[in-house]
Amino acid sequence: NATNPHISIPVSGIGKQGKIGFSPASLNLGRSMVGQPVVRTLNLVNRNPVPMMIDMITSNNPQFVPSGCADTSIPAGMSCPVTLTFTPSTMGRQMGKLMIEDDAAGSPQTVNMIGTGR
Repeated sequence: NATNPHISIPVSGIGKQGKIGFSPASLNLGRSMVGQPVVRTLNLVNRNPVPMMIDMITSNNPQFVPSGCADTSIPAGMSCPVTLTFTPSTMGRQMGKLMIEDDAAGSPQTVNMIGTGR
């Protein structure tokens, strides 16, 4: 239309948020007798200006079992504690990765874990 040279086009989309922070950044669960659990806490920190959805939290090593925060929305600037239980099944150094699937860029986020069975 020559009388109205401005055109309005509605747009929509979904943007990706920045990565979630971890406190501590990696987790050493220490030493434990084989078969004896050790429990530690990792805080997931939302450093974004909007809520962040945590979909799933898993471990690639069955000796490290996470619980908490899955299917949770973390408000902006807040945190959510994840409990990690390390139960060594063999003696020696054990390593694993905690994987956090969320709606942030670069998902899944990972945290290195280490523990020692004795």
